[in-house]
Amino acid sequence: MGQWQNAVTARHQAQSRQLAAQSSALLHSEPDLAALLAVHAYRTSPTREATTAVYAAAALPLRKRLIGGTEPVGSLALSPDGHTLVTHSRNGKIRIWELPGGRLRHTYTEHSVSEVVAFSPDGRTLAVATAGDSGGGLALWDPVTGRTLRTFAVPDGAVRGMAFSPDGRTVAAASALAVRVWDVATGRTRHRFTSHPDPQAVAFGPDGRTVAVAGRDGLVRVRDVATGRIRTTHDSQVEGVSVGFSPDGRTYAVVRTDGSVQLRETASGIVRHTFNDVPVGLNEVAFAPDGRTVAVPGPGDTVRLWDTASGAAVATVTVGHRGRGVIQVALDTDGRTLVTSSNLDPDVRVHRLPGDRPRTTLRGPSGTYIAGMAFSQDGRVVATVRQGPPGRGSVQLWDAGTGERAAALALDTGPALRGEEMDLPVNRLGAVGFSPTGGALAARAGKDRGIEVRDIVTGRLHQSRALGAVDTAVFSPDGTRLAVVGAEGPVRIWRLSTGALHTAHTADGGPVRAVAFTPDGHTLAVAHMEADREQVTLLDTATGRTQRTIEPGGRSPLSLAFSPDGRTLATSSNRSVKTWDARTGRLLDSYSAVGAVASLGFSSDGRTLAVGSAGGVQLWDLATGQVRITMPTRSPETVAFSPDGRTLAIGTDGSVGLWTVDLPDPARAIRTICEAIDTTLTPLERSRHPHIQSAQDDCHPAM
Repeated sequence: MGQWQNAVTARHQAQSRQLAAQSSALLHSEPDLAALLAVHAYRTSPTREATTAVYAAAALPLRKRLIGGTEPVGSLALSPDGHTLVTHSRNGKIRIWELPGGRLRHTYTEHSVSEVVAFSPDGRTLAVATAGDSGGGLALWDPVTGRTLRTFAVPDGAVRGMAFSPDGRTVAAASALAVRVWDVATGRTRHRFTSHPDPQAVAFGPDGRTVAVAGRDGLVRVRDVATGRIRTTHDSQVEGVSVGFSPDGRTYAVVRTDGSVQLRETASGIVRHTFNDVPVGLNEVAFAPDGRTVAVPGPGDTVRLWDTASGAAVATVTVGHRGRGVIQVALDTDGRTLVTSSNLDPDVRVHRLPGDRPRTTLRGPSGTYIAGMAFSQDGRVVATVRQGPPGRGSVQLWDAGTGERAAALALDTGPALRGEEMDLPVNRLGAVGFSPTGGALAARAGKDRGIEVRDIVTGRLHQSRALGAVDTAVFSPDGTRLAVVGAEGPVRIWRLSTGALHTAHTADGGPVRAVAFTPDGHTLAVAHMEADREQVTLLDTATGRTQRTIEPGGRSPLSLAFSPDGRTLATSSNRSVKTWDARTGRLLDSYSAVGAVASLGFSSDGRTLAVGSAGGVQLWDLATGQVRITMPTRSPETVAFSPDGRTLAIGTDGSVGLWTVDLPDPARAIRTICEAIDTTLTPLERSRHPHIQSAQDDCHPAM
């Protein structure tokens, strides 16, 4: 019986690994199928490979498929707040959806509507283009009830582009022969401009006093809304397919016939950025409501997002539509929610892009760097050590919720140092920690080569001690001890509650590179040079005696970190990161970072290791040995997780970014996948993957 069970287990594990490999291979070309295969792999057997596949699939940007019929979607519009989506299908069905949940709020049948165009700035009015026997038109609807509020006739053909003024009181529309400007409240035509050849797009200026009109050939004219007079004209003629303005009217995008998109300044026509490798036949791009991001359908089944200020690529998303048709796109206010549809696919897909910036930044002056930081026990306060030129080194307390600075204490105590005029940072003694009662503590150099421990908020001196030349001081996580290290001297462990001092000597007294406490403060790891090689010594903080030694290899372990339970020690040496059993010194695993490692930090549950290097901050899943997330930060100096593991603090260039961290376990990752895809494998897909065991392991569509 036991042999039979072992054989079944081995077979399931092999099948799981095979499905996981297939999922990985399809992740970017067929993301929905890849995600379903990952679910099957994990439910067949929760192997390391299947877990990795599930995490990768859950990290895909798709968050919801909106299934509303069988006819492809021809146009869509997203409200400014990102909570309401309107879609229009070829059969005249107009559907209004609630986001992010995806609930279908209303369905209307209106065969006269040719396209849903845009929401008003307050989101309370929807503009739709209409078509009839007597020509085209523009209608304003209430998106909640579907009631028509006002209609405007466009007798010379279909509406090609339209825009609301910033206050929503005026609307402009371009058609084949004219550009019309109407008063929304009265329906009165304010202006009708006929001198624009082949107008394609319109946009109001930021103050609503001007309206810009762009033709297919790149000719742009800016008119005064009150008088109708031309203020500015520039002719930057290009062979264009279509033109679109940013919401504030300061920038316009020209889709060119050579497979590129140009961003140009409305006032001058100067080309700010050019995006290449665009599908021939593309007829639209989409700006985020704040104008900071532009979405451009790319080759294959992708959409590329670009930063309009820098021209840098933000992300490339495989959107997963069937048929590889023409993709329509819309972005919400923060540029992170991308909604897509295709003229060959009846489904609408809602994607949520990972954040490329912290939710809060604790700002610091240029020319400084973050040398250390710690969270309070409740995670509400962050303490930082900022090093800089003379007079600019300090420890600071910050409100983690608001990013406001609560207190600061200077590190420079000597008048000579304060008076020096230097631009280069000075590395002076500085450390921060929190006492068992929650008080914020700082250690700094005092008079006569002494060390002071002070309250950061009040500046009150708690203790001081003369310990000679000291380079480094580190508080234990529980705030009961302070480790003090000289460049060549012994390691001293100062018990703050009693004043007891234990001195420990490494084998040959070589230079100390880094120190780290276990969370309970009972063990101190010291990285130092030993006979021309690096060695890590684990010391008992109560006695100062050596517990064991570890030889990590290499010559530069720049960082040490203990797991929350104190059983695992992480070390870095150049680009190599290794984890060790702290009780036995046994090597557990090793990883390769994308650059020289500067800092390490464990999450509160011990499952994730943050690795800060020149390539950013990578979050490694220790169970699978794979990177879950990379924070795109430049040269991170130090990292620290909040006690609940939901925030990662990253010090860079004298500032600290607080990043939201959401790393679901396998069960929650599978729920995320199934809620997003809301489908099962087709019979054809099952036939292509014979290792699938049962339909019971599938994602069943929500009813």
